[in-house]
Amino acid sequence: MLRKSSFFKLTTAALLLTNTALLLILFMKPGVPPPPKPEKQIARLLAFNDEQLAQFKELVHEHRKETANLQKQLVANKIALYKELSAANTQSRDSFLQEITILTGQIEGLHFSHFSKVKAICNPDQMEAFERLTDELHHFLMPPKHKR
Repeated sequence: MLRKSSFFKLTTAALLLTNTALLLILFMKPGVPPPPKPEKQIARLLAFNDEQLAQFKELVHEHRKETANLQKQLVANKIALYKELSAANTQSRDSFLQEITILTGQIEGLHFSHFSKVKAICNPDQMEAFERLTDELHHFLMPPKHKR
């Protein structure tokens, strides 16, 4: 028969081993890999050669630079718009909404221009793949879903 102190020592050791095993399982589990970046998916779908890939990367870099400032302005206007909810005077609401609409249109125009440039670097053999890509572009342009 086990004495109380031996029982507690064995129970503590068993719980410690169980907790360690559970932590190892949780942290060593491979999990689901993140989806590839949109530019990698697009380059793969269009089967770009090395020269096209270099051109495409430059287009992506330029596009990100062009849209970043507009995105910052868009966020700032949205923040200002929703601060109007706590203000007694909401007269500037319409001007914020108008500016948000203008910025959103400019961003969409940049997206369209960007993909027109991507189309221009495609060779005739890639045009069918590009046409298929146009059916999926909305997936690439949607903001990422946040886990809750």
